[in-house]
Amino acid sequence: MPPIAIRTRRLILRSPQARDLAAILNLHTNPANLAFDRTPPGPPPTLSSFEPKISEWRAMADRMERIFMIVAIPSNSQRSEFLGSNVRLGYVENEVQDDVVIGITGFNEFVKRDEDSCTEVPHGKFKSTNVGVMIDAAYCRNGYASEALSAILDIGFDHFGCDFIAADTMATNVPFMALMARLGLAACGNEVTGRERGTEMEYAVNREEWIRARATLCEANRVNK
Repeated sequence: MPPIAIRTRRLILRSPQARDLAAILNLHTNPANLAFDRTPPGPPPTLSSFEPKISEWRAMADRMERIFMIVAIPSNSQRSEFLGSNVRLGYVENEVQDDVVIGITGFNEFVKRDEDSCTEVPHGKFKSTNVGVMIDAAYCRNGYASEALSAILDIGFDHFGCDFIAADTMATNVPFMALMARLGLAACGNEVTGRERGTEMEYAVNREEWIRARATLCEANRVNK
């Protein structure tokens, strides 16, 4: 699969490049970003440990296993071109040389599921994905997470043909639950106990639920149009 770029009103969500590694590392090591991190304990990541990940992420995207993306603010010269949310397969490398990386997002998996039970099966008719978003603490409270995640939901349903999209977080992650509420998806969440790292909130959104939520957001001018 060629590198993906999703353009929104203020952001570009795109496949990572080697030049992004320092910014990605900072996102994963900044204590202000890690209050609700569920990564298993281990040695802290380093730039050298991240270097192989560019090729790993590209290989997973090629196999449609996972699509890891960065969230960036485009340069002033690019900003006038952003006329709503759309997906583009492939882009010119120097087009994004001067954007500012402020977060990460993407599709964590693509799974086929049984139409009746929704259990994972190799040739299931239902297709699902799991998504998420993290915005650097320095850029929070600007609506960037809502803008990025709504675009990811749009592309998951409209471009990748998913029947439902899941998202999950720790039950203590009040900011993420507030984000889902702002998107009109609070009712899609369920508390799940007994997990290794504690109680979690799981969200499962189907196409019809997102269409209704998105229509409400558009009326309030709170989402990409």
